[in-house]
Order: sequence, then C-alpha cells, then structure tokens
Amino acid sequence: MDLQQREVRALRRGLEAAHSSSGAVSHQPLVNGAVLGTVSLPTYDNNLFADGITTTIRDAQ
Repeated sequence: MDLQQREVRALRRGLEAAHSSSGAVSHQPLVNGAVLGTVSLPTYDNNLFADGITTTIRDAQ
C-alpha cells in the first residue's frame, strides 16, 4: 500500500473518531519539507478552480 492510500485510510479513521465529515492531511518530512502526499476529504475536482469558479459551482459543493 502506498503512502497516499495509507493517508486516506488514516484520515477516514480520524474523521470517524471525531464524528466529522471533512478534513485534510499532508505528509512532509522535517528535513526538507517536500510534500510526499496530501489528502482531503471529501474530495473535489481541482480543475474547477483552474480558470476561476462560478458561484453556482461553489455553492453546489
């Protein structure tokens, strides 16, 4: 199982324990701060923000 999959599982367990429906996690080593993995739940389509987002789309999320 890769890091991204482990992050998703850990975030889902944490959200369930906290009785929450949304959250995010980022995995970065202290040595260099490189982003090794990041997950947010619920997921969303990043492409919606590429050219700006309409209020209709924003409000539907």
